[in-house]
Amino acid sequence: MKEFHDELLRVAGLPFKPNLNDGVLITASPLWKLFRLPKWQKDLKSCWESLDAGEYDWAHLAYTIWPDRVKQVCKEGSLYCHRPRAGTPVRGQSAGEKGEAREEESGRGAGAGRRLKAKG
Repeated sequence: MKEFHDELLRVAGLPFKPNLNDGVLITASPLWKLFRLPKWQKDLKSCWESLDAGEYDWAHLAYTIWPDRVKQVCKEGSLYCHRPRAGTPVRGQSAGEKGEAREEESGRGAGAGRRLKAKG
C-alpha cells in the first residue's frame, strides 16, 4: 500500500495534463506502475521510457512535463511546435509578423494529433 501511495504522489507531482490527442498509451504512460495487467504495464513502461528519452517530443504530454526540452527541439527545427492560442508565433515567425497558421497532419497515425505550421 505504501508503494501505491508513493507512486500516486510521484504522478501527482508531475504537471500531468492529459490530452486525448496524444492517444491512450502516451496519456496513460506516467501511470505505468499502477497498471497490474502485465501487457499494459509493459507497453506503458516502454512508452514512458520513450517519452522520457525524447522520442515523442511532438506529444502534448512531453511539452507539459519537459517544456524546455521540447522548446529547444522546436528551435532546432526538427519538430513542429504546439501553438497554445491564435496569434502566437510559430517557428520561423517573429512576434510582429501576421501570418496565418494552418493545421497539418503529423503523419504518425491515429491519436498523434495535429501540428500547426506557418503558411507561406
